[in-house]
Amino acid sequence: MATFKLLLGLGMTVVLLGIAGARLGFLYRVGASAQRVEPGRVGRTGDIARAEVVEVAAQKKLLRWTAPGLAHFAVFWGFLVLVLTIIEGYGALFLPTFHIPVIGMWPALGFFEDLFAVICLLAVAAFTVIRLRESPRKHGINLNRTDEALALSPDLVTAACPFCVTMLTDGVAQRRMEGAADDSVEVLDIAEVLLRSVRPDLDDASSSGATTAPTSEQ
Repeated sequence: MATFKLLLGLGMTVVLLGIAGARLGFLYRVGASAQRVEPGRVGRTGDIARAEVVEVAAQKKLLRWTAPGLAHFAVFWGFLVLVLTIIEGYGALFLPTFHIPVIGMWPALGFFEDLFAVICLLAVAAFTVIRLRESPRKHGINLNRTDEALALSPDLVTAACPFCVTMLTDGVAQRRMEGAADDSVEVLDIAEVLLRSVRPDLDDASSSGATTAPTSEQ
């Protein structure tokens, strides 16, 4: 039985690493196709570290959305803490008495793992309630999709379909009038975003075409 569990765990690891590797390779190719980093944007270690703490660890933007933000905050930190259970489970494949060095035998570790597991379940339940309450049947589909995008507090919303761009543009414009979206939020076709990355001199031209509705000729 122990051998079977080991072989199953190793097999799953190979498959999942293959999937993750393919995705990372795709993301690397996308990043490599962009323009070179502008002078002055690298080397500011302090600013980068501060942004990671405030925007990622503290979830500053998402917490503006109260209930959804708190739920997202709980899930984010829950997943980070519960990674420790994955490490423990993986180590147990090779050694039944495996524990994480230094902290593995602390009673507090088990308490926090169980606590965040419960918090994650509550957060997922909260997302379910929000989803049912904000059902597309109760709202226009363009506003529903717009709100899903704005929930991430983006500076830029993109889509690959010109009709989707129009739908999102109208949705953002309405939410902006209601005060639920910042004036700085842009909606662009993904092709315009790629054009900006390779031809920054055309930035103004691409921005002016972002809100153009598709015509029958398109």
